[in-house]
Amino acid sequence: MIFWSKSKKQHPLPKFPDTIIPTFQSLCEVISDEEVEELKTILHSCLRLALEKSASNPNFDLPGAEALVNCSLFLLDGYANYSEEAKRMVTGAVRYFAIGDDPFDDEIFATGLYDDKRVMNHVLEELEIHDRYLNLEY
Repeated sequence: MIFWSKSKKQHPLPKFPDTIIPTFQSLCEVISDEEVEELKTILHSCLRLALEKSASNPNFDLPGAEALVNCSLFLLDGYANYSEEAKRMVTGAVRYFAIGDDPFDDEIFATGLYDDKRVMNHVLEELEIHDRYLNLEY
């Protein structure tokens, strides 16, 4: 008899700092179509801001910011097709990046967007969207 075990998750939510999980969870909720569109507008503003930051800070992770924006827009484009739980997670991940008060300043070299990418990868794994994982290296 063969027993199949669930494979261990590759992208769990980070446990350090201990504020990441509660911050993410506080941002998770189902939102209206209008709020989805507002988030998309905020994401475009985030991209413009990232371009400005990278011009004055050569250590800013512009490729990471661009990847987060693109992934967020991809998830929001399919928002209507997700289950209620998936919608909550997508909203949480996008807000964590775009609006959330991160434990790490996004401008800090090497750590700034790391937590945002980890949260996004966790949601992608939960949604079984494995071909969109973000590169955690900078």
